Amino acid sequence: MSQIPFEDFTKSFQKSFEHESCIVVELKSSNLHLQNGGLSSSSSQNITNDFHHNQIVCQPHFTDTSYEIAFYDNGNAYYEKLTEQDILKRLKVLNPKIEFKNIKSALDRIHTMLSESTQQRDKNEIHLYLSTALVPNLLVELKGYIKDNYSFMYEFNCEFYEQNYVKQIILALGEREKRELELIRIIQAKDKELEDYRSQGTCQLQRSWLQTQSFNKEQFNRATRLNRESESVVRNPLEYAFNKDGQDLVECCLLRSEYLKGNNDYLVQSGQQKSGQQISPLKKTPQKRTQPQVKEDLEDLIEEERRRKELEKQLEHQKQLDAEAAKKKKKKLF
Repeated sequence: MSQIPFEDFTKSFQKSFEHESCIVVELKSSNLHLQNGGLSSSSSQNITNDFHHNQIVCQPHFTDTSYEIAFYDNGNAYYEKLTEQDILKRLKVLNPKIEFKNIKSALDRIHTMLSESTQQRDKNEIHLYLSTALVPNLLVELKGYIKDNYSFMYEFNCEFYEQNYVKQIILALGEREKRELELIRIIQAKDKELEDYRSQGTCQLQRSWLQTQSFNKEQFNRATRLNRESESVVRNPLEYAFNKDGQDLVECCLLRSEYLKGNNDYLVQSGQQKSGQQISPLKKTPQKRTQPQVKEDLEDLIEEERRRKELEKQLEHQKQLDAEAAKKKKKKLF
């Protein structure tokens, strides 16, 4: 079987809990600020708008008959995993008037209540309660309606969990930094391209108000330290970190890790075969790949990196020429 493209790999790959990106869940009520901050109910009234108290980060993984879910607060994690029979028992206890013939539809409804909580704030309610036990449990209560007629309820009873979502944050930061650098390279290359057009007289701007200044990274960093969106980021960091683009970003990183892991496993296996080493039958790779195709992909990556370095070299060289020309101009003036 030949190596499949990354886009096809993401469509066919069966994701597990660890591959799910986090989402932000809007809360109707919560006692997290009391338990974590040790605040009295009177003092907490002054901080009800704090993002820690009316939102929480959630990592949901649902299948047709089961789920794994974790809720994260200040680095603490609370986790629950249930299979079909346990889910069905809980559904019947919480919703005695509803007959559940298809558990998938119930799970889809629960997942929708979580994922759309920030947009559908009036249709559903999510309440959160953290116990004060020695090993704390987190109770998350969902209330809504099915077909706008029948009240529906579900509860997650999550135990304290050692892992947290720092890995996803680090992946997102690294990926955003990589993409920002790539965008800067593209913008700088476009500036040079336009400058060359103008110097040859082949590109004259008809509308002067459309003209822009050449991109300057230092000025860009200074301008974005405090702008009109800064306050919104401070007040709603979770929504910016785990919005739809943020979720897609993290999911891409996690799936790419699995994709590259499969490529590396094949390269190791191929190297062992060439050297005559025996390979354990337990060590299997997700996909069988031919050496020429893997080599071709690696060559493409090498070529892309070479082009990037060449572009950076040209930009740096042009920058030096511009600096020398500016010095000569100054000498002529004085």
